[in-house]
Amino acid sequence: MARDFGIGQYIKLGKGELKQKAHEEESVLAETMEAVVGAIYLDVGFNRTKKVIAGWFGNLSV
Repeated sequence: MARDFGIGQYIKLGKGELKQKAHEEESVLAETMEAVVGAIYLDVGFNRTKKVIAGWFGNLSV
């Protein structure tokens, strides 16, 4: 999902991490998505977050 959103390009990394292409690693992308979901939850609460996430899954190209 993080790849579909192109979220890797928005991750702030150090020079060494950039050289190692950390922004393309599954674990880094997963942790970033977790942080995004957490931020949405803190901003708008559980019910709205649930709707946002459901919308993401509805728009995935599988």
